[in-house]
Amino acid sequence: FMNKELSLTPDSASIHLWSRGGHDNILTYFFDITNSYDVQYHGAKPIVKEIGPFGYAKNCHRYDITWNKEQTLVEFTQNVTYTYNPDISHNNDPTNVSVTTMNLPLIGLLTLMESIETDPKYKRWKEVFEIIFDTADWLNEIIKYEPLFITKTVDEMLWGYEDPIFKLVHEVDPSLLPSPMFSLQHKYKYYARNVVYTGKNDSSQRDVFAVWNGVTEISEWGTPTARKINGTDAILFKTNLKRDDVIWAFTDDIKINGYFTYQKDVAVDGISAYRFEFPMEEVDNRTRDKGFYPNGPSGVMNLSAVEPFNLPMFASKPHFLDADPGYVNNVTGLKPN
Repeated sequence: FMNKELSLTPDSASIHLWSRGGHDNILTYFFDITNSYDVQYHGAKPIVKEIGPFGYAKNCHRYDITWNKEQTLVEFTQNVTYTYNPDISHNNDPTNVSVTTMNLPLIGLLTLMESIETDPKYKRWKEVFEIIFDTADWLNEIIKYEPLFITKTVDEMLWGYEDPIFKLVHEVDPSLLPSPMFSLQHKYKYYARNVVYTGKNDSSQRDVFAVWNGVTEISEWGTPTARKINGTDAILFKTNLKRDDVIWAFTDDIKINGYFTYQKDVAVDGISAYRFEFPMEEVDNRTRDKGFYPNGPSGVMNLSAVEPFNLPMFASKPHFLDADPGYVNNVTGLKPN
């Protein structure tokens, strides 16, 4: 009975809630670099201060929903929006709180410059830079526009601000950069068609992706297992979950699969539950799938393959939790726990 009502079939009790999507509350924190001048000009160890939380409601809407004949697969279009939620933000106003951090557009442009002379995909970028700058010394010209550190409001960092070089490139060739804005997130996300399993005959397949955003694999990763889109969106899982189960989720923001293992029993609003966590093994670069291009000491996930210009971007657990001590020791102000 439970599996029938929780499956994503047209007559189940859960399908209407699933289609409306509901919302999750997302808490975002930033590290403010308080000694950026000394870092840049004296090689000082960065001193960071955590600021936040900044809370957002993640609202998901699914529509144009269709099923295959057997009702084992459901296809749909999905939109996601983020809305500021002051009630969970501890009075932190993202439009009034500023953060000093690395200038990511500059890092991206410098990464592009490493390959601009040899990589054919950057041929048009080279032509545009020749139009913008009346010199062959593009690097020094870019640095005139782009400081190593920037100070922006949290709202600007999350949802977008106009970058000076992006603006120049956009004005010359909008096909290279459709917008002069840079952001860490998109307040509105529009997806191509998704297909997930309904779990009609097997609850372990409930909400597991068969197609995400119109594709069946993430082509940027380097091995078949890394490219595979595996797991759910971390909202639904199978019925009768057990402590020794391993559950998989696909994180679309970073286009990567991950698994979670049981940690402990907990109570949520008086309801007994199991807590599953991202295990240390998932950030162990010694054993991690080489298709994810693990790089450096353990504790971080290399996201460069899926970033624009192959920007050297890495993700870790909060405050480098479970990471090699070198990461924490090279920054003052981190408290992994």
